[in-house]
Amino acid sequence: MGRLCTKFLTSVGCLILLLVTGSGSIKVLGEPTCFSDYIRTSTCEWFLDSAVDCSSQLCLHYRLMFFEFSENLTCIPRNSASTVCVCHMEMNRPVQSDRYQMELWAEHRQLWQGSFSPSGNVKPLAPDNLTLHTNVSDEWLLTWNNLYPSNNLLYKDLISMVNISREDNPAEFIVYNVTYKEPRLSFPINILMSGVYYTARVRVRSQILTGTWSEWSPSITWYNREYQGRRL
Repeated sequence: MGRLCTKFLTSVGCLILLLVTGSGSIKVLGEPTCFSDYIRTSTCEWFLDSAVDCSSQLCLHYRLMFFEFSENLTCIPRNSASTVCVCHMEMNRPVQSDRYQMELWAEHRQLWQGSFSPSGNVKPLAPDNLTLHTNVSDEWLLTWNNLYPSNNLLYKDLISMVNISREDNPAEFIVYNVTYKEPRLSFPINILMSGVYYTARVRVRSQILTGTWSEWSPSITWYNREYQGRRL
């Protein structure tokens, strides 16, 4: 048995790794990677020392700590690769004080146990419905949807990053950081080159909670017909 305590303690508690010995044993390699969308789901991923059928061989039990009537919940992992298992855990309406106890089992053998705080590693939902409005004076207007309800902490907390690039040369791009609440961005038409297709996409991140950027939204593409004499 080995004790592993590293910088990941901010979101996943100090893990007591119970390495199983013997022929055909399953071993967890290092720490899991866990994050939460901070609305309904937390996700954890584990790397294993050999190929495994996650759904039939492993089971994750988790429960809310420090709550007398906490329900014991179960998540059945699936394979994201032959030696990688991922579990999507339902954690509805999280608050900053929430912390979950987790135990990963292979039949009757506990592979590890640890804890996770949804607020400790937030990866927000990717925005959707990215739309370009072209009838706004001498500017383009991009809008998108904030998927969080008004009673969620992230509703007023998210900042956005908008990436606009040439479709024929994605390495030629411009990035806008949107730090205000409204999910919208106006930018001058004359910053783009005429006769060129452009694509745009957006992602978001929490300002208050520790975490990372969301996935990119689905991109949109448009043809820039107006000649304005400037390249991106």
